[in-house]
Amino acid sequence: DKRCSGSFNGVWKSFSGYKAFGCMILRARPKFLIEDFFNFQSYGAKSDRMYFNYGRTALAFLLQVYAEYRDKKLKVGIQSFNCEVIAWAVLSTGNDLHLLDIKREDFSLSLDRIQECSVDLDVIVLTHYQGIPNLEYDQIVKYCSVHNILLIDDVAQTENSYYKGELVGTLADFSIHSFSFDKPFTTWTGGELRVQKCQNTIFIKLL
Repeated sequence: DKRCSGSFNGVWKSFSGYKAFGCMILRARPKFLIEDFFNFQSYGAKSDRMYFNYGRTALAFLLQVYAEYRDKKLKVGIQSFNCEVIAWAVLSTGNDLHLLDIKREDFSLSLDRIQECSVDLDVIVLTHYQGIPNLEYDQIVKYCSVHNILLIDDVAQTENSYYKGELVGTLADFSIHSFSFDKPFTTWTGGELRVQKCQNTIFIKLL
């Protein structure tokens, strides 16, 4: 299925070093370690936010905990035109990666492609690219809510952007933020996981 491919674990493992994967943007791919996670709540940070060494580590942490909570290997949909570390976060936590096509208008996921996907997705990582909010943001949020799909906003490139008066990142269940040197707000390195609209209090307590 060209619109929603199956698991890419085997393909990914056949690549080594710094070879490109599909249409993804090449980035360094560090090994995820649980000790890389830092929770700064004791230093006055808001209780709905957790801080990491990278945004990708925040995503990997969330996917790992959610897979353990669901007691299954997750089917995670991401856009094919993306930084490769998003795929790394999915595969390094033992989950299945499914690549979806993008729209030319915003270089982000298309609702049609999500609906046409041949598998029942558990998670969608919605990347808002280069400061441009996904033009179907509210529709994708509604679709994920109806179909019990965990929606994670990747706003690493789209901090403080608005969609129909709503801050991008606040409509999803969770949002992932990056403070790398090439991001809108930088501390040279660092990442953040924010709880947004997720109502699953049992799962949130596991984080």
